[in-house]
Amino acid sequence: IVASIEDILSEDINSLDNVAISKSFKSLYKKIMLIVHPDKIIGMKDEGTRLSYIRLSERANQAATTEDWFTLFDICNELKIDDIDINEENIVWLKDYCESKISESESLTSSYPWVWFNSDEKTKHLIEKAFIEKKTKKV
Repeated sequence: IVASIEDILSEDINSLDNVAISKSFKSLYKKIMLIVHPDKIIGMKDEGTRLSYIRLSERANQAATTEDWFTLFDICNELKIDDIDINEENIVWLKDYCESKISESESLTSSYPWVWFNSDEKTKHLIEKAFIEKKTKKV
């Protein structure tokens, strides 16, 4: 006999205890899983929605293991969950996340492949030559 959805969610949330996750994170995760948990959607007739909820459930579980606030907020947005308690910790995490992504994109745009791809043929040739010279000097 399958346990109730509340029991399953309680187990899911308690299994997150080995990860240092705040109560607000667990609360947000629970709000999502009350909607998309696979046991909750077994009898759902709309196959498209059911598959979408399965995908969101998988994303939420992955976000829980990495404490990824951004993904949980994104899932809440997709599910139109409005009653989210956003605190200073969340704001700081989101700000840090955005700054790290900006830094990653800035370093990408100065890489050889990026510059090469976005250059004209003459510049591509010069980049290839400089890249080969740099790599052969290291050997």
